[in-house]
Amino acid sequence: MRHHTRGDLVLEAEIVAGAVQDWDRGLVVGRTTFGKGLVQNVYELAGDNALKITTARYYTPSGRSIQRAYNGTRADYYRNAGKTEGNGLHPGALSHGGRSLTGGGGIVPDVSVPSPRRLQKIEVEVQRKGIIFEQASYELANDADLRERFRSFDEFKSEFRVDQAMESNLKEAIEEAGVDIAEETWDKGKDFLLTGLRAEIAGHIWGPEERYIILIEQDDDIAKALEELDNAARLLEPGFLPGRPDSALPWPGEQLDIRDMT
Repeated sequence: MRHHTRGDLVLEAEIVAGAVQDWDRGLVVGRTTFGKGLVQNVYELAGDNALKITTARYYTPSGRSIQRAYNGTRADYYRNAGKTEGNGLHPGALSHGGRSLTGGGGIVPDVSVPSPRRLQKIEVEVQRKGIIFEQASYELANDADLRERFRSFDEFKSEFRVDQAMESNLKEAIEEAGVDIAEETWDKGKDFLLTGLRAEIAGHIWGPEERYIILIEQDDDIAKALEELDNAARLLEPGFLPGRPDSALPWPGEQLDIRDMT
């Protein structure tokens, strides 16, 4: 099993990711999570006032705190979400099988993936205006053989690429929609936009599932997770994990082993 995390994931996903790590049930791939692990109750007071009190914290099975430390201002707290430096994170925790883990604020992945690049303005505008969807409809309407050219989606996925004529048609449609399309910005967003056109054509012919299969070709998180599948499977091989030394502190719920529950 592999579990994917992002810097903006909070609480529920962090609990699951932490448990996956602690019990050595898979590798966590992605970026350090937000670090939200508080339980807070709000009590109404007189005069339209209220008092919010922290009444509990969430921990992973091994006792790692999910809540990130409050350092600096409120703005600093949100600005530093997903970072490992200066967030009170500390090593030293061990998984059930003896792997070294980091704790103290968010879930730090076993395999880190850099944050994705920010979309160019042209990419955002093209998506917002639905230009790629409309262009896919146009191409299918003007190429009667396109639907019949491929015997299966797998054949389409491996062989079909947007040709120069389709690329020119897309650029023309973008310009007609009033989106600024300087060559520099086009070159930076070209792969994203052309992949989007391939995906929409696949979606028109086969459906939404096939559309997403094309779209995730550019997803670095999914690509890395797929690379790590074999490594994740090795966690269950006898003798692969180092084991916890006798000096290791016991877990709060040491008597519970989910391997005995499967």
